[in-house]
Amino acid sequence: MEGTQITGTFSYELNDAIGAYFAFRKTRPYFGLLKLSMIVTAIVIALTLLSFLPVFVISLLAGFKSSDAVFQLLNKFGVVFILVMLLLLLLPFIRLYEPLTRLRLRRDFEKNRSIYASEYKLAIDEDGFSVDIPDWSSTIGWSRVGKVYEYKDGFLIIYHNGSEYLPIPKRAFQRETDIPEFGELVSQVTGKKIIRI
Repeated sequence: MEGTQITGTFSYELNDAIGAYFAFRKTRPYFGLLKLSMIVTAIVIALTLLSFLPVFVISLLAGFKSSDAVFQLLNKFGVVFILVMLLLLLLPFIRLYEPLTRLRLRRDFEKNRSIYASEYKLAIDEDGFSVDIPDWSSTIGWSRVGKVYEYKDGFLIIYHNGSEYLPIPKRAFQRETDIPEFGELVSQVTGKKIIRI
């Protein structure tokens, strides 16, 4: 692979920005914890709602009369009821996280459309990779690259100790052989394979 140089040009589209952001999120260690916490929250809500079933049945059997047994049950489940209501209030925010993030990314894209729409020139070789646009240029050596991920529409090169990433759309690779050559180059230079997410 010595002497391999992969070049390409591209400009970012909205779907590139959104896809790269969510792919990057999947590479973060806390992503699994977030999914786990959402599952646990759903289980707690389901179990709590099921715990109200006996109270409802007893109330029906008692004819909704104000008996001591009904009040005792309601007192026991009062705290649980408050917790369930709080969780139910938070649930829409958890479910709305992704659409709200997409909206924020869309606004950011529109605000910086001139930067995203610029023609990016990409060059990848044994020394690293460089990206050039008219008013900016950056070259990153492979020693600063942590991992390279492949997602549906592109690649993420994670660098600077995992704090930054460069998304490269697959359409940036001009020849059919560029993508396999890129994978071989990454393996050879970094000693790591591209991780599919």
